Amino acid sequence: MLKNGLPILVFCGDLNVSCGVASGWQPLSREALITKADGHTVYEIDHQPATKFYQEYLGDLPISGEYPLAVFENNSNCFYLRSSNHWDLDAGSILFMGEMIEQAKVQITYATCDHIISATQASIEQALAHYPGTQPAATLFFSCAARRWLLGSRTKEEYELGKQFIDPGIPLCGFYTYGEIGPLEPHGQARYHQETLVTVLLGTK
Repeated sequence: MLKNGLPILVFCGDLNVSCGVASGWQPLSREALITKADGHTVYEIDHQPATKFYQEYLGDLPISGEYPLAVFENNSNCFYLRSSNHWDLDAGSILFMGEMIEQAKVQITYATCDHIISATQASIEQALAHYPGTQPAATLFFSCAARRWLLGSRTKEEYELGKQFIDPGIPLCGFYTYGEIGPLEPHGQARYHQETLVTVLLGTK
């Protein structure tokens, strides 16, 4: 058993690699700016308490991981997700499971099980479309543990889609994660994601 450690798996050599990144979460709120943040904590969105921004749309519903923030950087139309794990109504602040950047554009998001499953297919199709070779040798799936929790009895559909779209001769493997890493766009800079599925194809052909 490993404690307080980080396991790392390194692949080297002349490899062809591609990945697909998709979550399924859809914007729910208007666009807004993070106007005060420190590390993982957001204090103000559009110069009002961060909790008030959420309450405009969720009312009395808890500020939970079911409604993560979509974070847009550098005027991009692509976003990564940040899930909250604590909030302080008195201070108006929300603690997120990842660093938050002031002046980033954000929107509250939501997803249904159908949205999440559709994103699984999108992630796989992106990886297949951008594979630079002719035949991958292996497929890796990195799916957020929150997806498993929300899908419930439909969890197996993620893996079944992999078997449907990936050549039967290519092994499929992976695990549930508490944070995923991948680019927002093909060949773009990697970002830390949450509630997302990252599909990676590897091969030498």
